[in-house]
Amino acid sequence: PAEEEPAEEEPAKEEEEPAAEPEEESNEPESLGFGFINFVEHESAAKAVEEMNEKEFETTEDGEATTKALFVGRAQKKAERERELRQKYESEKMERIAKFQGVNLYVKNLEDSVTDDVLRDEFSAMGTITSARVMKDLKSGVSRGFGFVCYSSPEDATRAVNEMNGKLIAGKPIFVALAQRRDVRRAQLEAQHNQGRGNAPGQPGMMRGPMGGPMGGPMGGYPGGPGMYMPGRPGPGGSNLPTPWALK
Repeated sequence: PAEEEPAEEEPAKEEEEPAAEPEEESNEPESLGFGFINFVEHESAAKAVEEMNEKEFETTEDGEATTKALFVGRAQKKAERERELRQKYESEKMERIAKFQGVNLYVKNLEDSVTDDVLRDEFSAMGTITSARVMKDLKSGVSRGFGFVCYSSPEDATRAVNEMNGKLIAGKPIFVALAQRRDVRRAQLEAQHNQGRGNAPGQPGMMRGPMGGPMGGPMGGYPGGPGMYMPGRPGPGGSNLPTPWALK
């Protein structure tokens, strides 16, 4: 009898991995990082602010554990909150001004190569310096030609103004003065300008005569000078009488 050929074995089918189910998207809105709590009694709300403000708690951000501090305060309208922030900013600003009053110096006409360290070294002989900084352009980093030096006492600052003003640093004479707020400096410049105009000849509001003296005064403005007469209309009998322009 003919030998039967063995049946070919069918290759085993690879088991198909089940398709991953798509993650369900959360419909919950993302937290904005703040919220509100309403108490029935004012005393309870005040106690919560006192005990919970600045309280630290642990949380997770981007898979890393971190510690944060809570801010708890009375809920305010936007206008009220902005007003309080402006007042706080102005108060802190005035405190900084009072702190540096009489000890902070303005230095200008600095050579471009002058650095913070060079500025400190040049002024250190006058007293104890708390800070020295050359102002630079934010984009290019190049010196703007001026800076500030702050001393620990007004006496040291005054000595520096008297002895360092006009000194050569890197081949250029520097200008040194007490630093002032911009509005104060502008008011002083305007006062000086107005004072100079008041002393100048030909000030507004006064008519001047032909010789420079005030109209109606002596000729030329000199005491005891003769009055000024101008030719006038004919008098009685056809005589040409002078008409007084200004009599002393």
